[in-house]
Amino acid sequence: MELGQMRLLAIEDNPGDLALIREMLCGDQTSRVTLESAESLVEGLQRLADGGIDLVLLDLGLPDSSGLDTLTRAQAHAADVPIIVLTGSDDEAVGASAVCSGAQDYLVKGRVDRGLLVRSICYAIARHRLMTASKDPLLTDLVTGLYNRRAFFTLAQRELKLALRRNEDLLLLVLRVGGLKNLFGASGILESERALANVARIVRETMRESDLIARTGVEDFAILAVGAPPQTAETLIARLRRNLAAYSTHKLSFSIGTATPSLGGDVAVDELVAKARMVPLLAS
Repeated sequence: MELGQMRLLAIEDNPGDLALIREMLCGDQTSRVTLESAESLVEGLQRLADGGIDLVLLDLGLPDSSGLDTLTRAQAHAADVPIIVLTGSDDEAVGASAVCSGAQDYLVKGRVDRGLLVRSICYAIARHRLMTASKDPLLTDLVTGLYNRRAFFTLAQRELKLALRRNEDLLLLVLRVGGLKNLFGASGILESERALANVARIVRETMRESDLIARTGVEDFAILAVGAPPQTAETLIARLRRNLAAYSTHKLSFSIGTATPSLGGDVAVDELVAKARMVPLLAS
């Protein structure tokens, strides 16, 4: 895997780490990568304001900013640029949290070789482009504002492959809404759509910002939680049950199913969805 022509910005204050990154990306005479650098977040944000950067390598421990606040400030100034965060070996949990907060990937200093760095950059750019493309109205459910079925299966397949490659936990939840047909018959389509929109809002508020949430059928919602181990399923289900129970405007019922991918081999998202055995969550 090789990188094409691109311009990267490394916001990194450690000269040794920066030299290593430069050697891995630009040491080969055939390299088409241009690497710019900034020693502080303020300097990096000033460069980002000028445009023309394809990806940012962001150290979370800078002289003028540290931790996830560094990522938040960078995202505010360059929402259209994918970011890979760089962490120390004792901050790996922070790196994982950064991905949940919108970074495309994280790398631990001292554990990176050229192959890993190049793969991370390629996948980060591809994932960012896919996420951006999925904001297209054609990939959005008009009733709920969530991703539609087409967008979910496209994005979820990418997330599934990345999770399996990185040996990360991944949890799928399928939520089914019952009683919509009766609501439609009694109150009409507008009231039915209003109920679906409220359910979508509750699901969105219950889950993490980084979770992939979609309406995948007339009555079905799908949630893909990357980095969520199987044992968190009960906690998430309890949280959904509590929040949906508070929504009592309509007599709706809910059932839910969960599934996790098997280790090894490729898994299709539709196969994973089919594995989710539905059980009652909340009666009407």
